Amino acid sequence: MKKKYVIEKNMPVLPVQSWGRWSQLALRMEDGDSVLMPNVNEANALRTAIYVNCKGFKPTMRKVRDTETGEFTGEYRIWKLKKEE
Repeated sequence: MKKKYVIEKNMPVLPVQSWGRWSQLALRMEDGDSVLMPNVNEANALRTAIYVNCKGFKPTMRKVRDTETGEFTGEYRIWKLKKEE
């Protein structure tokens, strides 16, 4: 039996529901806020959540270095910043 498809007009696009922990954190952050992340995987997850869920904002990520030795600590800091127009 062939499946029939119905073309519908004027259907509103449903919003993407992003209720994961990174999406929730990204949405709670304000312009200029930053979060210290323990590793690159979690840092990338938060960075992606900002890209996907926070229109008009961009994430910026930096490695964290020890203030005395300059050695990389393994941590990353993510900022949520307004996009410049």
